[in-house]
Amino acid sequence: MYRDRLLATGLAGLAGAIADMAIHWAGVLLRLGELHTVTGYYLAQIIFASTRVNNAQLILGELAHLLAGGTLGMAVLIMLRLSGRDYALAKGAALGAILWLNHVIIVPSFVAARISIIRSVSEVLIDLAALIAWGAVTAVILTRLLSRIPGAPRTA
Repeated sequence: MYRDRLLATGLAGLAGAIADMAIHWAGVLLRLGELHTVTGYYLAQIIFASTRVNNAQLILGELAHLLAGGTLGMAVLIMLRLSGRDYALAKGAALGAILWLNHVIIVPSFVAARISIIRSVSEVLIDLAALIAWGAVTAVILTRLLSRIPGAPRTA
């Protein structure tokens, strides 16, 4: 039984990040996207300020991706706390879509001088699907974990 909201939030966000990662890697394996569009690669470019990423850097980038997904689970907790736990799947998917805008428009403009990523339409759509999945999975799992915490309010 999970008695801590922060632990539940981190676990739910981690599960969402794994779903996100699976969609990205499925896109690479199905040749819908290229390796440089996997989030771990993108993060490794930012962390190491390099356009070329080796395998060790890619692994560290993917670990950073998992950490970020777990941490951003807090945004889902705040959203559920403000709006209630009903329709968690739709609310999580909507939050993922909003984060997608941040991921493809805002963050690259801050680091554009350090990295250069050109993405195809399919790669951008894979990114959108992955972040929607992150939000949906995180919100549903978090809602289920929170329902197991004794005395937790229904609003998260």
